[in-house]
Amino acid sequence: SLKLFISLPSLRTKAFAIGALSLFFLIGCKKTESVVERWPNGAEKVVEIRSKSGELLQRQERHFNYLRRSQVNYKNGLPHGEYNSWRSDGTPEWSGRMVEGMREGEWTLWLNTLGDKLQQGSYRHGLQDGEWRAWHPGGGMREISHWCEGVLCGAVESWDRDGNLLTRSNCWSSDSIRFFQRFHREGKMILEYECRGSTKTGRWSRWDYTGNLVEERLYRNDSLNGATRTWYTSGNLRSLFSFEDNRRAGLQLLLTPQGDTLMSCLLEQGTGRCRRLCSPKRNWICADSSWKEGKLHGEVISWNLSHRRT
Repeated sequence: SLKLFISLPSLRTKAFAIGALSLFFLIGCKKTESVVERWPNGAEKVVEIRSKSGELLQRQERHFNYLRRSQVNYKNGLPHGEYNSWRSDGTPEWSGRMVEGMREGEWTLWLNTLGDKLQQGSYRHGLQDGEWRAWHPGGGMREISHWCEGVLCGAVESWDRDGNLLTRSNCWSSDSIRFFQRFHREGKMILEYECRGSTKTGRWSRWDYTGNLVEERLYRNDSLNGATRTWYTSGNLRSLFSFEDNRRAGLQLLLTPQGDTLMSCLLEQGTGRCRRLCSPKRNWICADSSWKEGKLHGEVISWNLSHRRT
């Protein structure tokens, strides 16, 4: 008890000193909060917290229903430190870290307050970098992509809610050739094409759900160039149309499922006449069209099966 009595004054002294120091700190670092912008209903939209000297320390955004929208600290006039945002219903949205005004490190897009994620990945100097993952609201994987300084640089794969692979693509930079593939639920490929960035180039192929090739095109600089072919489900050729810079030029061929010719014409530099037959055996003409520079030119004449002009 004697030791306790002796120690009490020292404890009181320490507590007083700490309280005085805290009071001095609060007085010396007084902060001011001001409303910068309001919603039409009068609710606070943007609130800034500044130091006594006027330096911006924190910026808060709020929804029209008074709930917080985002919050981030500032340093030297730039967002710096932990960043958080919320939806209008109060559930968390994005969380991450800002460094000198740019996103840095791991960022997460949240679904709810239970810790379920919608998207997660890393930033480096404000650019997406490394592996990014996205989930369906139910929790299944939706997409995995790979980034290098803001540019897709590896495999990108996506799945449906049941876990079936939907698409697969590879790209190395926005200026390099990218391969895109789309799959049916059973895992069979139904579409494949090459592109350079967002521009189609090279071969474009499409299959039906049973795996039969039904269409094939050739692109150059996002324009049709070369032969465009289609097939019947039996595998027999259905049509062959030649293109130059998105315009018809060269051989134009249309066949029946049995291989009989319905139309065959040659457009020299996109100019010429094409006639389509109704019945290859009777040599009845269904349509007669003229072409100039790869486009329809003049009147298109057609007849019905009774060989009457329509």
